[in-house]
Amino acid sequence: METPPARPGWYPDPHGTHSERWWDGATWTPEVRAPGSSWFVPGGRGRPPGRAMLLALLLGGAALLTGLVVGIAALSTRDDPLVRVTDSADGERGSTPGGGAGGPAGGAGATLHGVVVPVPEGWRAEGPALVTGRPRPCHDADGCTPGRITVTALPGPPQAVRARAERDNAAAAEAAYPGASHRLAAAGPVEAAGQKGWLVRRRCEPREGAGGYVQSLVFPAPHAPGTLLLVRARLDADADPAGPEVLDETAEGIKAAK
Repeated sequence: METPPARPGWYPDPHGTHSERWWDGATWTPEVRAPGSSWFVPGGRGRPPGRAMLLALLLGGAALLTGLVVGIAALSTRDDPLVRVTDSADGERGSTPGGGAGGPAGGAGATLHGVVVPVPEGWRAEGPALVTGRPRPCHDADGCTPGRITVTALPGPPQAVRARAERDNAAAAEAAYPGASHRLAAAGPVEAAGQKGWLVRRRCEPREGAGGYVQSLVFPAPHAPGTLLLVRARLDADADPAGPEVLDETAEGIKAAK
């Protein structure tokens, strides 16, 4: 019997095929090549992949497939699509409402900090905010309404819109629905008043009650360089028949005031 090679490598095929066969140090493998060729087994640096490498490749592929399945499932169960429209929000400060462009229902708009925010059907301008529903007692000194949209001016560069929106939304959700669990409902780049901004929306689910949505949209002020506008919205889940879509519709109509 012929003595097997001592080291792994390409050797004359012992099966008499006039080719070279790979000896892995323990056994003859199925890989063969023409004598003297420079053919290498992919991924093996001149030698066929070992069992450990094959196992790693299989596990890696399985992990990638699992990640894709989980990602697709997460997207399919969102109750809000990825936001790709301009949007609105709940805040503390703003300028006095005035006349403006038509909103989702074709009504008037409220001018807040140099932008016109459409007034959704069933909503009204009240001081520096758009609101819907009757005021009710809450932790805010001024009371609460089921829906509220305001605009706040903030100092900052255009590249800070995403960070400011994400930071504000996390804090605003906790303030609006203390102790509730928060779930990201929508996030992404949007265009507001002709400016590139970023929007984040959370679904807040308290232990008791319907909970609701808190949304933060940040974009550069069209008439004030170096200033960002924060449009923050709070909407109880049962406040408007359109649900969170009313926020999307309102956002689509935000324009720079003339």
